[in-house]
Amino acid sequence: MSLSAEQKRRNDEELYLLEIELLALYKGEQYVQRQINKILPDIKAFLDEQEIIVSIDAGKKTLMQLIEKQIFLQEDQLLFQEKLLTWAQEYKELEKQSTVEMRQLARQESRGIIQNLMEGRSVDEIWGTDHDLRIVLQNEIRNPSEVKKSGTHILSPVSIVAGIHASEEERQQPQTYLKNVITDAIKSAPNANLNLLVPVNSGQHHWMLVEAKIEKGEVKQATLIDSSHNAALQDTPAFKNVEKAIIEITPTAKVNATATGVQNNGSSCMDYTIQAALQIKYPKEKIIDAGLTSIRDAKNAEELRVAVTDKLIENVPQITEQKKKIEEPAKEIFANPPTPENLEKELFQKLAADEKARDLQVKFDALMAEKLDLLFIANLDNPKINEKNLVDEARKAAFEEMRRTFSFFQMPKKKTEKDNHIVTKHKKNN
Repeated sequence: MSLSAEQKRRNDEELYLLEIELLALYKGEQYVQRQINKILPDIKAFLDEQEIIVSIDAGKKTLMQLIEKQIFLQEDQLLFQEKLLTWAQEYKELEKQSTVEMRQLARQESRGIIQNLMEGRSVDEIWGTDHDLRIVLQNEIRNPSEVKKSGTHILSPVSIVAGIHASEEERQQPQTYLKNVITDAIKSAPNANLNLLVPVNSGQHHWMLVEAKIEKGEVKQATLIDSSHNAALQDTPAFKNVEKAIIEITPTAKVNATATGVQNNGSSCMDYTIQAALQIKYPKEKIIDAGLTSIRDAKNAEELRVAVTDKLIENVPQITEQKKKIEEPAKEIFANPPTPENLEKELFQKLAADEKARDLQVKFDALMAEKLDLLFIANLDNPKINEKNLVDEARKAAFEEMRRTFSFFQMPKKKTEKDNHIVTKHKKNN
């Protein structure tokens, strides 16, 4: 048995994204490119032999780490194969922990901005992934071991609330990653005064920023900064896990939260997290490169997404020739009914400003999983099933039900014959 042509294509896409990230991390070094060219064909053959479709983020990260080590260690091929077999066993265990609909949702969510750009799709409402964030900030992010002196440092992003395909360790101790990255930075510069900025991901759905102020090895104060309107941020699992991580480092530290309320949609959290980090690290008088300056100074979500996209294209040579499809916001025409896209955008704006709806994401996720499950069951016997279409259909159905449930929208009245006559006359005159 082996993978189908479509399954092999998916693996090729995922491995290409891993290649992009590795080349970005090592500034496109020719040595790295040559080693990747040697290793990837063996990886593809191995995935085909093991009948593995790489779609779970936790598995993709460990596979990239294996490839990265092999690039520089150049271990014996048999030893590398043994490590791949161990990885495959662990990956298959991860797959067992995920239901069918969860895996499909995870695959859709993990597509990110870069992959949509590669496919020539619009990215104005795409949720940014860990991969996207790292590429935007590739020259700014520091490993904890690289922190050597006092100042403000942006560290690698970490998870703070376990997602649907998290490891068992992450589910049991979600504060571990944040605790470790801050602790390692302190160890690297024990006598320094540090301001550490750590992007944190909550359940693979929402990005926030942790700012930790450290004086001579002790955390004095830490703040969870959220771009949403959540007035009860301190009651969320994300804040509680941040608090737990900080207190485990320094029991006397003060931990608080602030919701800035700048985000009025469901897809700009990564953008605003990057912007917040840059605004803290680089006040107005500081000079940074033009791309990061555009992100730091963007005035609204649309302007910010364009700046983030431009920076991604600048940092990833493979997509510089791709045409960016950042759609301009549609002008509202009251004579016509609103589009589904506008309804979705307005729904997020309304719910983001409503305290009672602060658990929107949880409700929406559960609803979408239910819709997707029903669609999969209904299409079990369909050999030509298109998974992306099913996900899109489930998403639209979930949004429509949310819209009816919250009753925020008044649909416009039907056009009268007079209206239609005016429209027809206008078309003829033009």
